[in-house]
Amino acid sequence: MNKTAVICRKLFFERPHHPGVQFMRSFYIGALATVLDIALLLFLKEYLHIYYLLAAGIGYIAGLITNYLLSNKWAFDYRLLEKRKFLEFSIFFAITLAGLVFLEIIMWVFTSLFGLYYLLSKVIATLLVFIWNFTARKIILYSKYGQ
Repeated sequence: MNKTAVICRKLFFERPHHPGVQFMRSFYIGALATVLDIALLLFLKEYLHIYYLLAAGIGYIAGLITNYLLSNKWAFDYRLLEKRKFLEFSIFFAITLAGLVFLEIIMWVFTSLFGLYYLLSKVIATLLVFIWNFTARKIILYSKYGQ
């Protein structure tokens, strides 16, 4: 088997033991959740004329649910609270809610204070919040060190 095939197999199909693989899978999941998030933001803001920060929050929550389901199935090989799903989701939600607060503040600063287009602000905020979300989730929910 060639080197590219081995890398693809480890990255996409084998259990994700290596933190680098977990990070990449989380990035892919985050990208998918972000597409859903931004699509909802655009639809709600441009077609339903909902205030951009409210629309961003709604899109973010839709991305959260997508991210939670896919992260548990594909991104991580260990779940500290696997048998306590309500507690696990509550902590996942709390981490993501903190991320939402960061996202809203970053978007407001870039859009309202610096005059950046709201979608560009969203992209910048999303990249920064991804780092927060991955790190907090990895340490608290998907690490044996959280025990």
